[in-house]
Amino acid sequence: RSAVRCGAQLASPVLCATDAIAAAFLLALAFALASLRLCGVRTQTMGRDDQVQIDEELLRAGEQFDVREEAGTGNWSSGTFSCHRNVASCSLSCCCPCVQYGFNQRIASHESCVKWATIWMVPMVLLFILFHTLDSPSVSAEQLMLQADYAADAAAAKAARHASHGGADRDSPKATSLLTPHKQLVLVFLFLGMAATGVVGAIGRSRIRKRYNISGGMLNDFLCHCCCHCCSLAREAREVRTQAIQEVLAISDVDDL
Repeated sequence: RSAVRCGAQLASPVLCATDAIAAAFLLALAFALASLRLCGVRTQTMGRDDQVQIDEELLRAGEQFDVREEAGTGNWSSGTFSCHRNVASCSLSCCCPCVQYGFNQRIASHESCVKWATIWMVPMVLLFILFHTLDSPSVSAEQLMLQADYAADAAAAKAARHASHGGADRDSPKATSLLTPHKQLVLVFLFLGMAATGVVGAIGRSRIRKRYNISGGMLNDFLCHCCCHCCSLAREAREVRTQAIQEVLAISDVDDL
């Protein structure tokens, strides 16, 4: 019994020390878990705050673009005849305006370039077919007959002038009709082509103005494309590229934040 009592007396301090170490370990583990959890909450909170800040910046940028689109008080970044600022767009507008028209709408509205190039080409092709249908060989034969008549009248008038020593100049039918049927048809379809380019160009130009909040009207758009289609396309090409660069820079500034 005395040995058992001595062993129990010796073991009790050891058990107490073991319990104290275990308790301290559990406390340290609980403290570590609480610290990790607190750090995680703070990290999530900071991440949410950063995300909220980024969302707010994006929202502000979007509101700026929306306000700019709603206000309709912006101006073009370059003039109609400032084609020297971008020779590439000027050359493409003169050589292949349908492609430049499609490129402009592709950049501005993110739609198919082929779609808008086709929209530009359809009225021109229809006018071309209609012109050649009306300018048939029968019309050409009639034109030849009229030209022969004009030549005969001119010869008779010239002979009469020589006979009367210039007295018949006033009564001579010179230049009775310089506009032959063929020339009249060409002029009619020239004006129709100008009107078609004005309408198609005004449609695309109005979309660009609404997209970038540029002041103007449909009549102004029509007249610009009707009278100077290539320069107007080049101006719109410079504008959509300038606006696209500004949008990219605005988004990059938000990403840097």
